[in-house]
Formats: sequence, structure tokens, C-alpha cells
Amino acid sequence: MLTADLARSRTRGREVRPLFIDISDEQYRSTAATLIDLFENHLGEPKGELETAIDDLTVDNTDYKIVQGLAKLLKDECEFEQQAAVDPQEIRQRYSSARTDAIRSFANPHSGKTHRNSKCTVLSLTNSESPSKSVTEGCTRIWTTTSS
Repeated sequence: MLTADLARSRTRGREVRPLFIDISDEQYRSTAATLIDLFENHLGEPKGELETAIDDLTVDNTDYKIVQGLAKLLKDECEFEQQAAVDPQEIRQRYSSARTDAIRSFANPHSGKTHRNSKCTVLSLTNSESPSKSVTEGCTRIWTTTSS
């Protein structure tokens, strides 16, 4: 189903009517075929690359709502896999926990934790259990930047 920003309609008085495309129109059929080819050519590729290709096609084609609407309908029929070195759910849980600890340390200045340590904990979530030297150095730069 199309989102409101992609749906085309005409309003007369208090009546709103959807505007459908003519499926026999060669321009729309060509746009649909191009999009189908685009999706097929991006099988196994990152979703971001597909999105970029759709945006490039949208720039080339003057009817934004038609291209983006047809692409939305095709995306609705696709299954996208999440491929990450770390489970995204685990990252969100660890980030949330680190964020909660950081908020508590701000609320309780006697907790022994500092703003810098909280930032380092959050930044190290995506690397490993023990942050690398570059992550620790990055935390120092953030501390310096945010404290001035």
C-alpha cells in the first residue's frame, strides 16, 4: 500500500478521489519494467545501493510519485536480510544499558563515573568487549570537544 506522500489524489469540495495510473500507458509500463530490472540487478546487494539506484532513477524520471510509488510497492514484496557482524538487537540492548548508566552517573555525581567514561562505553559497543586504543583515543577527543 502506498503511503500518503506517494498517493496521488484529486479533491473536489469534500470529496477526495485517488488518481490511478493507466496500466496500458507505455511510459508507466517502461518505468515499471526499469524498476523490476533494477531490483533484479540488486539481488544480494546492500539495500542502500538499491535505494541509491532508485533515487538516481527518480532524478532521471520527472514523475517522482510514480517512480517512488512503484518502487515502494516492489519493496513491499521483497524480503531483506540483515547482515551484521553483531546482532543489531544486541547492539541496541547494550547501547540502551550504557545510556542508562550514563544518565544515572549524571544524576549522581558521586557514582564515580564521568561523562568521558560513559561516552567510551557507548562507543566501544560496536567494536568488542574491550575497546581498542583508537576507540579510547576517540573518547578522549569527544570529551575534549564536548567539555570546551
